[in-house]
Amino acid sequence: MKHNNISLKSLSSRLREEGYIHREELAAQIYSALNQKPVGGAFLFGSAGSGKTYLPETLNNILDMEYCFYQICPGTREDDLVQKMLPSESTISGVELHDGKLVEVAKITSEGRKAMLVLDEWDKSRHSADAFLLDFLQTGRISFPNVEVKANLDNLIVFITMNDERHLSEPLLRRLPMINFSMPHPELVRDALDMSHPDNVMVESVITLYKRCVVSGLKKPVTIQEMRQLLDAIEVLGEDADWNTLVYEYITKTPENHQILKDRERDTLPESWEDSGIAALNADKYSSDDASVPDSDKSSATMPTLPKMKGLQKPFAMHKAPDDIESQGSKIFGIIKYSKKSYDAFVHDLADVPMSRAASLDKFTSVNKKYLLIRKPIPLREAYRLKRLWHYDGEICFVEDNVHWMAIKSLQESTGLEITKFSRSEIIGREHNYVHIRWTRTKGVSGGMGRLEIIVNLNYKQAFNNLTGMDAYSADEGKKNRWMLAGTVALNAAMHHRKTDEPKYKRLYGWVYRKHIYNGWRPRNITIQNGDD
Repeated sequence: MKHNNISLKSLSSRLREEGYIHREELAAQIYSALNQKPVGGAFLFGSAGSGKTYLPETLNNILDMEYCFYQICPGTREDDLVQKMLPSESTISGVELHDGKLVEVAKITSEGRKAMLVLDEWDKSRHSADAFLLDFLQTGRISFPNVEVKANLDNLIVFITMNDERHLSEPLLRRLPMINFSMPHPELVRDALDMSHPDNVMVESVITLYKRCVVSGLKKPVTIQEMRQLLDAIEVLGEDADWNTLVYEYITKTPENHQILKDRERDTLPESWEDSGIAALNADKYSSDDASVPDSDKSSATMPTLPKMKGLQKPFAMHKAPDDIESQGSKIFGIIKYSKKSYDAFVHDLADVPMSRAASLDKFTSVNKKYLLIRKPIPLREAYRLKRLWHYDGEICFVEDNVHWMAIKSLQESTGLEITKFSRSEIIGREHNYVHIRWTRTKGVSGGMGRLEIIVNLNYKQAFNNLTGMDAYSADEGKKNRWMLAGTVALNAAMHHRKTDEPKYKRLYGWVYRKHIYNGWRPRNITIQNGDD
């Protein structure tokens, strides 16, 4: 069941709007868990401060469901979930029975309303409670003395959070998917702090503090909320702020933790940060026979399986992203080896306005000691902006929507593009291993239109221009573009900027897609006026 008909992209965007900074992989896990059968939801496993309990709260704000939260205490029994006894002066015994949280949720959903049930810290409950929960998660039934009710699982989402106090029974573990929460990657923490304190010059210091707290293994992990409180205190106190005192007040909070942090101050911080404690499987080992090219073609072509272009992972990228980049939460759409010259080149080509920190070249680009990291795809129509960045070590992902699959066929005819997969839903190809493309059909849109993604090695500008004709697109108005792809980009640029007065876009406005798309760029002796058919 799709809850509120929300898409994966919308879910990820809404989570960020609500202030829940996350990895894109986590958004995908949540989305699949919400839409599973017989009941949506998941086990959320992680240490305190990892964001597992805050997630259901945030999701509930997005999905607008009735929120039913139950805090499990040491020794919680199954009957505590079904009935609760409250003091009452109207009964002889002095107590009165009321519906427990499970019965309350069952009645809400059976009446046609949607509800989210959160059982927090389930691993504190008694083992016998696991067996009681089995039938409820499978059928929605609650069978208990004097209580017989059934929940409508189509209207219910269940999240069960856990630390590590005991193992779940195997049967219960099979009822819901498991989502692991590790301590957030420093880049995710930076995103969260930049969101709440965009102009605070102490953000980098607090990020370093966070790293040292993680490495030190403090008994109480530091949370994003605590770091935000620390930054608030620094802003309030100004020049009167004392770092040592405030770190104790808001972060370490015990003499033992403070001493542990002090003792580890000289330790070298690791360059690689892992987001997950689980092993990484090789997807190619699980590909089906249907995903392979015909036997007759295997000697001359290889087809990537389960491609992930946006992560810059092989086989689409020439250079495998370093572990410390791959483990970062945000998707990477560009990675350029850092140097003073590459930094200067990026500022010249792509940075429009200065940010509050020199390490943030724009809203979607950050700099560390090794790399310039781009977290937003660059529209192919803006590739002409790249001038100085060419020939530096790195790769960039360009994206263009509204591209017809015939444009890819035209490229194959006109260039050295090698197609390694050709289907209605996806086309994959490469140009001499320097430029990799992937076309995916746009769902819900007829006519063979889709999104084109291009990853280009910045050392091979000419290969990119040979494939796309973008050098002609960015040249003088009278110069004839060579490939149909440039014409598609020009059309999209015209539609994107149709209200602008910029000359370079005014001359493109008026293109008629169905008439000219198959012939490529207009010849120089043809003038197309607005409304031409």
